[in-house]
Amino acid sequence: VEACLVLRWETTWDECDRSALSLSDDIKYIHERYVSHKSCYKESHKNAQNEERFLPLLYMYDSYHIPTQDWRSLLTPGGKRTIRDTPNDALVFALCLNPNEIDNIAHSGFDGIYTYFGSDGFTPGSTFSKWKSIVEKAHQKGLLVSISVGPGYDDVRIRPWNSANTKSRDNGKYYDRAWTAAIEANPDYISITSYNEWMEGTQIEEAIPQYLDETIYSGRPFAYQNYSPLAPDYYMTKTHEWAEKFVQHKNKE
Repeated sequence: VEACLVLRWETTWDECDRSALSLSDDIKYIHERYVSHKSCYKESHKNAQNEERFLPLLYMYDSYHIPTQDWRSLLTPGGKRTIRDTPNDALVFALCLNPNEIDNIAHSGFDGIYTYFGSDGFTPGSTFSKWKSIVEKAHQKGLLVSISVGPGYDDVRIRPWNSANTKSRDNGKYYDRAWTAAIEANPDYISITSYNEWMEGTQIEEAIPQYLDETIYSGRPFAYQNYSPLAPDYYMTKTHEWAEKFVQHKNKE
């Protein structure tokens, strides 16, 4: 299977590092280190002069922690540290927790949004029933949309207080429901949360049941929701099937 990668960036917990300067340096590093690689996914994009370039996609996690003026400095033409129409340009996606944030995301200069969380109802942005209206509103603002789907959700190992947002895998049915809702919402992209984020119980990589006698977080026995009775590679196989359905759906437009 041929695959390409997009990159996800995370903020640091040091407030001093959250600035237009650090963001500009980070994106410059990403270009220098990764973007030229054949496995880095790049999307065709035309600038204001109608010149075509192929730009990487960057997903910015917790983007709302960084002030709007810093994003505008980086992502709008004429900004003090703008990447637009420079060798470091990219299609930059903000994390959207709530559709009420879409106006500000567009004002900040982002190219798109993504929803990240794999638990239906955890945030308004991750709520299946809201995806269609989120896509419509974002498109009205000229934003691309990447809806994030997941196979289930269970982060109580690291967030014991969050059990209300645990979602059973339901023998693969939860993943099917997520993909169905995402395709019906007609986004530009569908991202997957996640390939191997075990701490949130969203992994789809090939796996077999494993029981931990003790964990570094609680000191108590712990077992992830396993794939049984499904095959160890079930979620990888289903991902391929659903991705093909999404491509067919987009090709009909």
